[in-house]
Amino acid sequence: MESCLHSQTLLCWEMYGQPLTPVVVITGILLFQQAQFAWQVKLLGGFGMIRLYHFAAMIGFLSFVPGHLLMVALHGWSNFYSMLTGWNVILIIWRKTEL
Repeated sequence: MESCLHSQTLLCWEMYGQPLTPVVVITGILLFQQAQFAWQVKLLGGFGMIRLYHFAAMIGFLSFVPGHLLMVALHGWSNFYSMLTGWNVILIIWRKTEL
Protein backbone atom coordinates (compact mmCIF):
# COMPACT_ATOMS: atom_id res chain seq x y z
CA MET A 1 0.00 0.00 0.00
CA GLU A 2 2.78 2.45 0.92
CA SER A 3 4.65 1.84 -2.33
CA CYS A 4 1.44 2.57 -4.22
CA LEU A 5 1.01 5.87 -2.38
CA HIS A 6 4.62 6.80 -3.04
CA SER A 7 4.32 5.96 -6.73
CA GLN A 8 1.18 8.10 -6.96
CA THR A 9 3.06 11.00 -5.36
CA LEU A 10 5.91 10.63 -7.86
CA LEU A 11 3.43 10.42 -10.72
CA CYS A 12 1.74 13.59 -9.52
CA TRP A 13 5.11 15.38 -9.31
CA GLU A 14 6.06 14.19 -12.81
CA MET A 15 2.75 15.38 -14.24
CA TYR A 16 2.55 18.79 -12.56
CA GLY A 17 5.75 19.73 -10.74
CA GLN A 18 8.40 18.94 -13.31
CA PRO A 19 6.82 20.72 -16.31
CA LEU A 20 6.02 23.81 -14.23
CA THR A 21 9.49 24.24 -12.76
CA PRO A 22 11.33 25.23 -15.96
CA VAL A 23 8.42 27.45 -17.05
CA VAL A 24 8.51 29.37 -13.76
CA VAL A 25 12.31 29.70 -13.78
CA ILE A 26 12.63 30.75 -17.43
CA THR A 27 9.73 33.19 -17.36
CA GLY A 28 10.99 34.60 -14.06
CA ILE A 29 14.41 35.26 -15.56
CA LEU A 30 12.83 36.82 -18.64
CA LEU A 31 10.67 39.06 -16.46
CA PHE A 32 13.61 40.11 -14.33
CA GLN A 33 16.08 40.79 -17.15
CA GLN A 34 13.93 41.57 -20.14
CA ALA A 35 16.45 43.96 -21.72
CA GLN A 36 19.20 41.31 -21.80
CA PHE A 37 16.86 38.70 -23.30
CA ALA A 38 14.93 40.92 -25.70
CA TRP A 39 14.69 38.43 -28.55
CA GLN A 40 13.50 35.62 -26.23
CA VAL A 41 10.85 37.94 -24.81
CA LYS A 42 9.69 38.80 -28.32
CA LEU A 43 9.76 35.13 -29.33
CA LEU A 44 7.39 34.18 -26.50
CA GLY A 45 4.89 36.92 -27.34
CA GLY A 46 6.15 39.95 -25.48
CA PHE A 47 6.29 41.06 -21.87
CA GLY A 48 2.54 40.71 -21.30
CA MET A 49 2.43 37.09 -22.48
CA ILE A 50 5.45 36.15 -20.38
CA ARG A 51 3.69 37.63 -17.34
CA LEU A 52 0.64 35.50 -18.19
CA TYR A 53 2.76 32.32 -18.56
CA HIS A 54 4.52 33.03 -15.27
CA PHE A 55 1.25 33.77 -13.48
CA ALA A 56 -0.40 30.58 -14.80
CA ALA A 57 2.57 28.44 -13.78
CA MET A 58 2.65 29.98 -10.30
CA ILE A 59 -1.09 29.32 -9.91
CA GLY A 60 -0.28 25.70 -10.79
CA PHE A 61 2.35 25.56 -8.04
CA LEU A 62 0.09 27.28 -5.54
CA SER A 63 -2.68 24.76 -6.19
CA PHE A 64 -0.25 21.82 -6.07
CA VAL A 65 1.23 22.57 -2.64
CA PRO A 66 -1.96 23.02 -0.53
CA GLY A 67 -3.43 19.86 -2.02
CA HIS A 68 -0.45 17.87 -0.83
CA LEU A 69 -0.46 19.52 2.58
CA LEU A 70 -4.11 18.52 2.93
CA MET A 71 -3.22 14.93 2.05
CA VAL A 72 -0.48 14.94 4.69
CA ALA A 73 -2.89 16.30 7.28
CA LEU A 74 -5.48 13.63 6.43
CA HIS A 75 -3.12 10.65 6.27
CA GLY A 76 -0.69 11.45 9.05
CA TRP A 77 2.74 12.95 9.43
CA SER A 78 4.53 9.63 9.03
CA ASN A 79 3.46 9.69 5.38
CA PHE A 80 5.01 13.16 5.03
CA TYR A 81 8.45 11.73 5.73
CA SER A 82 7.75 8.94 3.24
CA MET A 83 6.77 11.45 0.56
CA LEU A 84 9.97 13.44 1.04
CA THR A 85 12.44 10.58 1.25
CA GLY A 86 10.73 7.62 -0.38
CA TRP A 87 11.26 5.53 2.75
CA ASN A 88 8.55 4.22 5.01
CA VAL A 89 9.39 4.80 8.67
CA ILE A 90 7.78 2.84 11.44
CA LEU A 91 8.29 4.29 14.88
CA ILE A 92 8.88 1.70 17.55
CA ILE A 93 8.47 2.83 21.11
CA TRP A 94 10.35 0.73 23.64
CA ARG A 95 8.78 0.48 27.03
CA LYS A 96 10.66 -0.71 30.03
CA THR A 97 8.59 -3.43 31.59
CA GLU A 98 8.80 -4.16 35.25
CA LEU A 99 8.97 -7.80 36.23
